[in-house]
Amino acid sequence: MNRQKKIDISIDETLKYEGATFNVGTLMFATIVSSTLGIIVQSLIAKYFGVGRITDAYFMALNTTTVFFEKLLMMGPLGIVFMPIFIEYLNKKKDKVWNMTNNLFNIITVSALIIVIGVIIFTHLLVSIMAPGFDTENRILTIKLVRVLFPANIFVLLSTFLISILNSLKQFKFHALISLLSAPIIIITLLLGVANLGIYSLVYGFMIGSFLQFFLLFIIVSKRGLQYRFSIDLKHPAAKEFIKLMVPFVIGAVAIQLSMIVHNRLASQQNIGDLSTLTYATKIYHVIYLIFLTSIAKVFFPSIAHKISTNDKEDLTDMIGKGLRMTVFIISPVIVGLIILRIPIIRLLFERGSFISKDTQLTALILMVFAIGLIPCGCMSLLSQIPMAFKDSKSIVRIGVFSQFIAIGLNFLFVRFWGIVGLSLTASVLPIFVSSLYFFNLKKRISNLKNIILDTIYIKIIFI
Repeated sequence: MNRQKKIDISIDETLKYEGATFNVGTLMFATIVSSTLGIIVQSLIAKYFGVGRITDAYFMALNTTTVFFEKLLMMGPLGIVFMPIFIEYLNKKKDKVWNMTNNLFNIITVSALIIVIGVIIFTHLLVSIMAPGFDTENRILTIKLVRVLFPANIFVLLSTFLISILNSLKQFKFHALISLLSAPIIIITLLLGVANLGIYSLVYGFMIGSFLQFFLLFIIVSKRGLQYRFSIDLKHPAAKEFIKLMVPFVIGAVAIQLSMIVHNRLASQQNIGDLSTLTYATKIYHVIYLIFLTSIAKVFFPSIAHKISTNDKEDLTDMIGKGLRMTVFIISPVIVGLIILRIPIIRLLFERGSFISKDTQLTALILMVFAIGLIPCGCMSLLSQIPMAFKDSKSIVRIGVFSQFIAIGLNFLFVRFWGIVGLSLTASVLPIFVSSLYFFNLKKRISNLKNIILDTIYIKIIFI
């Protein structure tokens, strides 16, 4: 009888792991397609605009949007904060889950509108802070691009919220497929409008794609039970909990913004075109990160949150171990491939039109430096989400703030010796510190975490 029970449990666990593997594979496939399209966008930018003032202004506008919108509203943590609340309501208060969701959706929308209006008013000041090394012409172009990009990011923010709902329901395929829409729209608007609109064809394509993604996600979530109506109740228990958990993130965003501002100020003070070169390499790095690392974290986090919600500590430690082992196993050969093939990759993707051989060499060097930090970055991606499943936002903020001050110090140090390449070196070294901080933080809650890390299978995978 006991033997049969053990067999049933073993089969059940195998099916759960195979299900997680299937979901990771689904997200990876969709992300590969989406990222391939994103690389095509970057290739077209390199072809039509190359490396210079126009691309520096465009990429600085994107960075400004990231610092003063995404980081302030914490697009990533927004979903991580909301998911445990949604899952708890789903498990314990199912009849109230959609009313709670509708209320938070409206709170986030109004907050985003207020921030966008404020940023548009003070765009001159923000760009001056971000890019002191730009001349007047570049600064004016950056300001104009920022004012177009900011409103579009409201749709990106709300899409992040809707995606977190689907992830909580473990319905990964919908947002995976919808994420494929944005890049083709940008490609079409760029090809049709580059002659008349120039660099603006990119931002208009981004606006259209962001709205379409949000619209389709909204329809899908509505069919799952969300019945939209405009009402805001800041006294709702879930709203209080959400705000309580988000406030530390917003406070911590000040340090994060400071780090990003330092990063962009240093980049703007390098040679003309260096910012663009760094951005091209960063795009490839982000593609690898999204395909392999984010997909794993997205699939494992809802399961981890469910285990914590049901206080299933034994399965929790096992789930974390599987996530870490999958991360190392998948990303190790990718790192080797990137380092060996960095120059052919850059030539294939970008070296045409206005993008010349000299640009390829520098971009390939930056890409190699990025690749070195992929394993610690993957571990950080998974470990950094676990405290939020415990609703421990304060620990995340403390670690986040401390790590940003480390990043600032590393940026100043590395730029002094290696210029623009030093900024990519910071991105590779920093995750080592951050992963270590999360590890020691989680040891307080998960006593056998050390055994997970030092698991025999895990060690074998590292050295195979």
